[in-house]
Amino acid sequence: MPRCTAAPFADRHLARLLTDEGFMRYLSSRAELIELAVDERVRQQVAREVARLEALGRHEREVELHVSQITDTILTLKCPKADCLRAFNDFDGCMLLVCGACRTRFCGWCLQACDGGGDPHHHLLTCPAKPNHIGSGVEQAIYPDGEEMLMGGHPTFDAHHEQRKREAVNGLLRGLPPTVARDVWVRLRPQLEGDLGIQQPASGP
Repeated sequence: MPRCTAAPFADRHLARLLTDEGFMRYLSSRAELIELAVDERVRQQVAREVARLEALGRHEREVELHVSQITDTILTLKCPKADCLRAFNDFDGCMLLVCGACRTRFCGWCLQACDGGGDPHHHLLTCPAKPNHIGSGVEQAIYPDGEEMLMGGHPTFDAHHEQRKREAVNGLLRGLPPTVARDVWVRLRPQLEGDLGIQQPASGP
C-alpha cells in the first residue's frame, strides 16, 4: 500500500476540528510517541556503546572507563541535583550559582546544593571548600533589585576549580595501574597537561 505523502495537519487545524477531549488525547498520544522515539534512540546509543566497550580488550576498557569518569565527574562542572546534573560553563561573578535548567541554587566553592533552608549566603561565607585567603569579608555587591550576592570573581573561581580538578585527577591517576594511568593521561592530554598542568604519570619501575 502506498504511503500518504500529504503534509500532516497542523495542531491549530486539529484544535478547531476536534473536541477538547479529542485534542487533549491527540496531544497525549503525540507526546507518548515522541517519548518512545527518544527512548529508542537512547537505547540504540547505549547498545552501540556497550558493543564498542565489549569489543575492547581489558586494558583498553579500563582506560575508556576512567577517561569517561574524569571527563564526566571531574572536568565537567554540573548542577548537583541528582535528577538534573546539567553541565555549566558560565559564571557571572556571584558564588551563589543557579542551575539554568532546574533552578537549584548551589555553592560556587563546593558545588553542593544550598536549597535546604536558611540563607544560602551564610554557607558561601563559611564553606569549607572556600579558599583560605578569602575570609568572611568577601566583596559584597547589591543587585538593582536589592538581592545580595557574594563576589568571588572570575580569576578566583577559575583558579579554585582548576586546583580542585587537578587534585581530583591526580588522586585518581595515582590509584590506577601505571600503564592505565599513562594511557588515560595520553587520551586526555590537552585537558590535563594543557589546561591543568598535569604531567604524564610515570610508567612504573
